[in-house]
Amino acid sequence: MAKEPKPGTKLPNFKAIAEKWQKKWADKKIFRVVENPNKKKYYVLEMYPYPSSYGLHMGHARNYTIGDVFARFKRMNGFNVLYPMGYDSFGLPAENAAIKAKSHPKIFTEKAIENFVKQQKALGLSYDWDRMIYSHDPGFYKWDQWVFLKMFEKGLAFKRKAAVNWCPKCKTVLANEQVHGSMCWAHTDTPVEIKDLNQWFFKITDYAEELLKDIDKLKNWQEDVKLMQKNWIGKSHGTLIEFQIEGSDKKFSVFTTRPDTLWGITFLVYAPEHPDVMELVKGTEYRGKVKKFVQKVLLQDRFERTAENKEKEGVFIGRFAIHPVTKEKIPIYIANFVLYEYGTGAIIAVPAHDQRDFEFAKKYKIPIKVVINPAMFDLSPDKMTRAYMGDGNMINSEQFNGMNNRDAIPDINKFLEKNKWGKVTVQYKLRDWLISRQRFWGCPIPVIYCDKCGKEDVLMLHGWEDTSKAGFIPEFVKDLKTKGYKAYAYDQPNTDAPKFNEWFSFAENKIKGLNNNNMSIVGHSMGGLLALKLAEKYKVKKLVLVAPVGTRPSKKYYDVTCKELGQDELNVFKNYMDRDIDVEKIKKNAKKIIFIFGKKDPWINEEIRNSYISRFKDVADIHLLDYGHMAESENFKKLTELENLFSKEGIKTIPVPEKDLPVKLPEDVKFDASGGNPLAKIEAFVNTKCPRCGGEARRETDTMDTFVDSAWYFLRYCDPKNNKVIFDKKKVKYWMPIDTYIGGKEHATMHLIYFRFYCKFLRDLGLLEFDEPTLHLFNQGMLCKGGVKMSKSKGNVVTQEEIENNYGIDTARFFLVFVASPDKDMEWDDQAVEGSYRFLVKVYDMLTNKKIVNKVIKNQESKTHKTILEVTDYISSFKYNLALISIMKFANYLYTKDEISNSAANNLLLLLSPFAPHLAEELWEKLGNRGFISLEKWPVGDKQKIDEKVEAAEELYIKVRKDILALQELTGLTKPSKVVLIIANTWKYEFITNLKKEIEKTRDVGKLIKVLSAKDKTHSKLIANFVPKFVKNPDKIPEVVISQQDEKKALGDFVVELEKEFKTKFEITLEKDSKHDKAKNALPGKPAIVFT
Repeated sequence: MAKEPKPGTKLPNFKAIAEKWQKKWADKKIFRVVENPNKKKYYVLEMYPYPSSYGLHMGHARNYTIGDVFARFKRMNGFNVLYPMGYDSFGLPAENAAIKAKSHPKIFTEKAIENFVKQQKALGLSYDWDRMIYSHDPGFYKWDQWVFLKMFEKGLAFKRKAAVNWCPKCKTVLANEQVHGSMCWAHTDTPVEIKDLNQWFFKITDYAEELLKDIDKLKNWQEDVKLMQKNWIGKSHGTLIEFQIEGSDKKFSVFTTRPDTLWGITFLVYAPEHPDVMELVKGTEYRGKVKKFVQKVLLQDRFERTAENKEKEGVFIGRFAIHPVTKEKIPIYIANFVLYEYGTGAIIAVPAHDQRDFEFAKKYKIPIKVVINPAMFDLSPDKMTRAYMGDGNMINSEQFNGMNNRDAIPDINKFLEKNKWGKVTVQYKLRDWLISRQRFWGCPIPVIYCDKCGKEDVLMLHGWEDTSKAGFIPEFVKDLKTKGYKAYAYDQPNTDAPKFNEWFSFAENKIKGLNNNNMSIVGHSMGGLLALKLAEKYKVKKLVLVAPVGTRPSKKYYDVTCKELGQDELNVFKNYMDRDIDVEKIKKNAKKIIFIFGKKDPWINEEIRNSYISRFKDVADIHLLDYGHMAESENFKKLTELENLFSKEGIKTIPVPEKDLPVKLPEDVKFDASGGNPLAKIEAFVNTKCPRCGGEARRETDTMDTFVDSAWYFLRYCDPKNNKVIFDKKKVKYWMPIDTYIGGKEHATMHLIYFRFYCKFLRDLGLLEFDEPTLHLFNQGMLCKGGVKMSKSKGNVVTQEEIENNYGIDTARFFLVFVASPDKDMEWDDQAVEGSYRFLVKVYDMLTNKKIVNKVIKNQESKTHKTILEVTDYISSFKYNLALISIMKFANYLYTKDEISNSAANNLLLLLSPFAPHLAEELWEKLGNRGFISLEKWPVGDKQKIDEKVEAAEELYIKVRKDILALQELTGLTKPSKVVLIIANTWKYEFITNLKKEIEKTRDVGKLIKVLSAKDKTHSKLIANFVPKFVKNPDKIPEVVISQQDEKKALGDFVVELEKEFKTKFEITLEKDSKHDKAKNALPGKPAIVFT
């Protein structure tokens, strides 16, 4: 019988083995990959890391090992595997380190990357290093800037004011992480202030509905991550109600899902950060108190502020709003539980029917008004101890009294819309993505500001039976003027019966007084067709067509769409549209063409929409919105999507021409104590020439949020060296989408939203042919030590070098995926590390010292194929820990043999190679194999070669031997004169066979006893005794039940080997033939053992 390795056995040098094979892999570039249309691809990717100066610890190593195991597994299964690595190398930590070291962040960052690469290579990760990217490389961030320009062209990149943390001493914006207890991280004596500054945003909200809807396509994402995304996007159906500030023309809107509580409003609440707040208290006695409260609240965590257990705090701002229905004066507060980014940044408060409002009203002595009574009793505001949030009959609600509140909601909405006090709408919690950072170490935003080019005229052309004061036009003109544009909206002549030529002449006369060198035209309905005809003759910066009428529509259009019109009206309509447009002239004259259509438009049907889309789709932006005709007749007062096309900075914002990209960060930068954005102080960077007029201009000095880099980096891996285009579409088509994306659940609501958004935007540019970047997201668990996540800040780090030097890197890899399932958190365990090391030493010892024979050994062949099938299934489903248990069982089994078949030894190494690749390569070579095991084919398990009887006989032998050793230790009889093996009675075999079937259906002891006793009433008492024991310890049930006869034969075959090992005589008998008391303990697969 084979023995365990003796103490003092020469140990393999795992560190030297790893270094040897890492060099061989690198020299031969065996993991380099290229597109191969004849080979099925598989793209495995871990979220790329920030290259910390501290390097890798075992928590990082676990994440990368999880990905590497899967990449190696897929590669061996014949896939063309793309498995790259890069670095999220921009960001604040590098800049802060540079400030302290008084050096350039690039120096700090590239040293950190060098260390990361060294450590990741030492971990044996099978990356294609030729594809490495890092976000501070100008060759990478050039394409950040290119995407920004495309966003800007499409109206998705815009600038507006937003609240930011401001240090008056540093004179700069601070990230939330730089605010420590309301103080600046660099000056503990300096309170941080909140300022409204112009910031760049990406209009991710344009994709809110698609981002939400397409979550259902993410079949292989964890449900909790999908739920987090749904909640973050936060779609709500409700009503937008308009209030007017008392004593002012100012109006504001509040979104609510409960218009049935409208008559119960007793106060309104603004978010403290709402830009209207400080304006409303300007010059009043309330300003100081309000400002102090705003500063306090905005330094609190946004999630903590809105937590249910957080105390509700607020301040009355001294202003009132007028209730649109009752005309009552409603006091306005600001409070910590309202966030500006949710809804409109203001809420109605109905304390009788909302618990949060109730608590606030009680605290600040605000009246409570009941408007919904439960069915069984009446509510009294004075006696209420909590809000009533159930349904019931409406009271104190004018004409809706007596109605069930839920039934009344549609009627209340109609009532509000009829009186122009509100409208039914859909809102999202998702807010536009603020990308501005007033820091140096980030991607420069590629825009230039030129005052000379800042004079832009916008001409607004209305439609039939409208005026310049109708529909969305007044709000649009007001918005343009606020932003600094020169806006012109005239009343066309004869709007009741428009004649095209008359309208064209009128508009042309107006254009003569405008700045033809910098002019945009917006046309609505009939004004849209007019705008198109003007663009045949005049140069325009932007040509925006809102629900434009068609050109020579079909007879069917008139018969179906216009059937409600009288003959005179129909003639007007026909005569106006009875003309062609010169599409090529329009394309030549208009720098940018934008169509805005309403999905529910009763006049601009699919025929007209498609006629425009087919002719302009190659140059125009098409917006299909959930609106009607967007007209005065629909009480349509504001077209935000149109307003967003004209940014405040747009009049003087000049995009950097693509040929001038990248806008590079300067090498010469100084970080000093005076604070402020270092980029803004570099005159050579800031001062430049306007690409449009050649005059003096200034560069934008904000840099981009680092989440911009990670929103698309995965695409660049497909074509990382391309300096002509962002990527080759054919290469991306081959590799994408990502087949398995690995990363932490903490990224669910930022990175994983942003990278889905970018995918959809780039698809809309025609660069991608898929909707989602990955359909399989794997969230790994955390590595903990002492019960908390391993991290440098916690001081509980185990370094990679420490394990590598003491045990070898394969030990680290093995341990990190063995102790727990990869998707679960795991605790660091020094003993488990030792155990992993001992196992790998054992494998090395076995395959270098045992006799490896080139012949088929039946029981080894069966065990080999069973293990292959198990391990393949476990790795495929990321159950690495179970895969390793199977491998360990197989290796331990082979270790008991004096001879090991060449097939069993090679297959053991193939199965082990994804987990311990260096050891597998070394032993593969020692067994006389050529080439790299990493490039070998994964073994295929054959069920036909699994012999259950042979397996069971083998297990029987191992159990009997183990039980004899245990009995020797228990009794102290190391050399009994004889060992008797007693085989169970035949009825027990039938009982165990039935138990195996029934226990899969239920583990209820009573039910099992009843069913099994009914099948064998003779032994029902014994069955009642056995069942509870097997239910408690199901591992005692043999995997395979062989017959009594086969068990007796198997033991007979092993007697000689047992007698040789234990140096005593063995006797085999049946339970029915034995008179020994222990005979009754015999069970199938577990004979009773008696020493004599």
